[in-house]
Amino acid sequence: MSQDTMFYFSLAILIAAIIALVRFRNVDPLYRPFLILVWVASLTEIISHVLAKRYRNDAISNNIYTLAECMLYFWQFRNWGFFSAWKKVFSPLLAVFIIAWLVENLILSSPEVFNSFFPVLYSGTLVLMAIRQISILIVEVGGRLLTNARFLICSGIIIFFTYTLLVKIFVYFDAGESREFLVHIYYIIIYVNLFVNLLFAFAILWMPRKPNFISRY
Repeated sequence: MSQDTMFYFSLAILIAAIIALVRFRNVDPLYRPFLILVWVASLTEIISHVLAKRYRNDAISNNIYTLAECMLYFWQFRNWGFFSAWKKVFSPLLAVFIIAWLVENLILSSPEVFNSFFPVLYSGTLVLMAIRQISILIVEVGGRLLTNARFLICSGIIIFFTYTLLVKIFVYFDAGESREFLVHIYYIIIYVNLFVNLLFAFAILWMPRKPNFISRY
């Protein structure tokens, strides 16, 4: 699979970004972090493609995106009330992740290298948070989950970041004897990313409209 083909597959996020742009003013403000995330992801895909074409290295844009993605997802989960029982935990927890990113990218390694520790740390955390959120929704919503934006987003998080964790683990423990196998694993994540991006677009379509009363934002 060529680099251009992989780029075209990744542009599926633009579908979600366009829908997010059209619906932004009408969607419940609680979902704004996710809408912003979709736009940031779209911009990062384009920037990364340009850097990869010109400099053969898009690690910097990807490493910066991982931090932005982590912060926006945490913000989104807070809007959903995930930290309502642990209000004092949110800021320190987010600070820990920011410090972890800084340590890996500026001290232990470099932003010009694809780093693994931080992506593994926040990927695993997001999967656990999404599973918890879905378990709450099952009790609260019941059988209307397939048209519930929160459920669709959390499902996408679980699918994508679980596979991302597996890829990172395979890469970390690879001894150099199974490069072809790792290439196939990497290609699969391209299709996983495509499916999740389309799932996110569908989720944006099902996001509730903002309340008619004056917004609390």
